[in-house]
Amino acid sequence: MIVSVLLCVIGIFAWCQPSAARRKTAFLFATPTLIFALIGGLLSDEWYYVCAALTDSLAIILLSFFVTIDKLAVRLMILSAVSMSLNVVGLAMYEMYQPSTIYDALFIALYIGVVITLADQECSNVGNGGADRLRPGGLHNADPSLRVSHQSDPQV
Repeated sequence: MIVSVLLCVIGIFAWCQPSAARRKTAFLFATPTLIFALIGGLLSDEWYYVCAALTDSLAIILLSFFVTIDKLAVRLMILSAVSMSLNVVGLAMYEMYQPSTIYDALFIALYIGVVITLADQECSNVGNGGADRLRPGGLHNADPSLRVSHQSDPQV
């Protein structure tokens, strides 16, 4: 249930990205993930883990070929690689007749990481990369006259 809710949140966050470049990056990650979430239940257990890892590799390939590589794309590729590793661990656990509780908990944590990554507006280095937000007076301060001066000598 929690995984389904997190997948819905990922879809919504992908749709609500503030720029076209971020939206494209988020969709190229989210689309294979969400499609697999819909059809993954139709697969046998062994094939579920294999196809999940292949879906993660597809997301990495899509991100590396079709978007400008920025912090968001890199973070989503890293999360996809972690997901691939977790699916290999999940397959090994399945083959050893271990309960999937640990696998499920790790994926909940992974999807929370994806939601945080998609929500992080500082994660993009498109344009000035949010550098205005890092300067004093830059956060939500569009009026340049209200910005703090960085000059060491006050002008008389």
